[in-house]
Order: sequence, then structure tokens, then C-alpha cells
Amino acid sequence: MLRRLSFGLLVAGISSLACLLVLEVVLRVTGLQEDFFVQLDPDVGATYIPNKSGWFVFPDGRTWAEINSYGYLDQEWTIEKPSGVTRIVLLGDSYLAGMEVPVGQRASDELARVLNESCAGRKFEVLNFGVIGFGTAQELETLRHHALKFSPDLVALFVYTGNDLYNNSRELDVEPNRIHYEIDAAGKLERLPYVVRDNAIKQWLRHHSRAFLFLRSGVKRAQALHLAMMKAGLMQEMAVKDDSPAPTLRGFQYKRNPPPPIERAWRITEELIVETKRVAGSADAEFVVVVVPTKEEILDTVTPAEVGDDMDLQVPVQRLEAICEARDLKCLSLANAFASRGTSRIEDSFFKGGGHWTAVGHETAARSIFDWLRPDLCGRN
Repeated sequence: MLRRLSFGLLVAGISSLACLLVLEVVLRVTGLQEDFFVQLDPDVGATYIPNKSGWFVFPDGRTWAEINSYGYLDQEWTIEKPSGVTRIVLLGDSYLAGMEVPVGQRASDELARVLNESCAGRKFEVLNFGVIGFGTAQELETLRHHALKFSPDLVALFVYTGNDLYNNSRELDVEPNRIHYEIDAAGKLERLPYVVRDNAIKQWLRHHSRAFLFLRSGVKRAQALHLAMMKAGLMQEMAVKDDSPAPTLRGFQYKRNPPPPIERAWRITEELIVETKRVAGSADAEFVVVVVPTKEEILDTVTPAEVGDDMDLQVPVQRLEAICEARDLKCLSLANAFASRGTSRIEDSFFKGGGHWTAVGHETAARSIFDWLRPDLCGRN
């Protein structure tokens, strides 16, 4: 009996290993599974893997991605700023990073191009520090630990209305491996303890096994489906062990009268933006905020009957504009820039799968930022 059981387990193990090897070969040959580009970092939360290159696969296609030696999706930089060059640092998440579009077509590339073509006698470098999954806390720490050493003259913080509010709040966030802040009893920001949850085995598998990445993505997709089914009432909430209110408060950034967790998230977000400005100012860099709306907010076609009388898709942009006015921040909302191009152009600006900017979207954002900053940048002495 014991011998038969051992033999059965051996056969099952060999069969499973053979299936994994076949899956590995299929995924590598077909390119169905993207490479892995992100590494966790105790100071800033995450960067891309320095000098990594490979195919980034997303619902609408795939692009070849190349990471520079500092761990960012951009061309190689020098720490020392060249003489006579104005350096602009961009901080943001996956919208800014633009891994879905080819090199040379991202907002940072287009902004650098139009600045150098239009501002006679002046030279500009635009450094893209965008990283997938970032919230404002990670962007603040990126400025503090990485970007300042490149001596920026201007720092632009991209704030995405779709999920930054949730990423900035520990009680709303569903991602454990993210840096968070809270506001202490004195009303000041306090960084919470952050420990990188990783090990050498997982790192090796992520860097070398497409099958591991494929199965890992499947588990995450199953978890997302589980939460979606809970929200739709197709699965009991008690079936998921999750103490976070995020599944039920997702989308509540659009409420005119949001519940306390959302208000607390807004306060944290406001203080993070102000602290980012302070850190930029400590290096004598100017600071601006770029508000990145979702496609749904730009189109604003959802009726009250669909979302409820207390919901307004313009609330996040309005809240950020109010923060900018109250805290004396120079802010640009990209909503009008996209809306002015018409519905068909808006549709062309966003990928259908995932909602990130296409090359058209990156060009629209860059041109809008250029028009906004041109009087200051082109008029520098």
C-alpha cells in the first residue's frame, strides 16, 4: 500500500513537472506571458529592474521595454546635469511610465521634444520616474531618495484620480507591499513601517520562469474576480477573509458626501502633495501638480440613475483643484485638454484594456503640459 502510494506521488510529481516545463516552453515561444520588470525597494517601494529589457504584454498588444541603469523606463541619464540644461523630473504611476507605448512616444519623450524644438536657445531634459502601481507616497519617496540627486529645476507630480486616493490610504489599499503614511496626533505626516515581503526563491522565479508569472497572474485575477462577484452580490462577503473596507468603498471618491475613510484618505493625499512640494523646494526646484483624470471622468457620460444621486464623476478633479488653491500649488488638470479633442479622439487616447494612454494620449498630455509651462520655461534666463 505504502509502495503504491509513493509510486503514485512520484508519477504525479513527474507529470506536474512535465506540465510546467511544457507551459514554460509554450509561454516563451508564443510570448503570451510578459516578462517581469519590477523589484521591491525598502526606500521607495519599488523600481523597475535596472538594465532589464523584454516584452511587456498587455490586453491590447505588447511592446519592447528597456529599463535604464537607475531602474526607470527611460533613456540613460547622467547624475551630473549638463551645463545649460534645464532638468524636469516627472513623478507618477503607470500612466506616466507608459510601458504600453514604444520608446520615444511617451509623454516625457514628447514633452522633451517640443520644449527643445520650441524654446529657442534652450536645452531641456525630461526624466521619467513613473512606476507601475505607485501612489503619492511612493512618488514622494522617489523624489527624496532618487530623483533629487539629478538636480531637477522643476518637479511635476502626476496625481491619478482613478486610484491614487486608495493607494495613499492604508485602510483602503488592497496591496500590502506599498509604502503608506498616516497623520499623527500633531497633524503631521508619519511614515508607517515598511518591510519588503520577498525572498530569494520568489525573486529567482519571477526573473526566470514565465510559468510562475502566468500562474501568479491567474491567482491575482481570481482574487479580483472574487471581489467583483462579491460586489455584484454573486458571492457572499463572508467567503473572503478581508478586513479592508476597500472592496465596498471602491468608487466612493465620486461621492459628494464621502464616508470618513475617504475623507481621511483625501487628507493624507493633500499632505503628501504638500510634502512633495516641500522636498522639491529644499533642492530649489519648482513644483507643479498634473491631475490625470480617467476616461470616464473626461467623457462624463454616466447618468445619476447609473451611479446614484450622491455620485459625481467630477468630484476628484474638483477636490484636487480645491487643494491646489488652498495650498498655493500650481496645478493643471488634463481633463479639458482631452475633452477639447472630441469624443472620438478621447477614445483613441486610451487603450480599451486597462485604460492607459495610447501614444495619442501621451501626446495630448505632453502638449497640454507644454502649453501650460511654456511661458515660464521658455522665458528662463
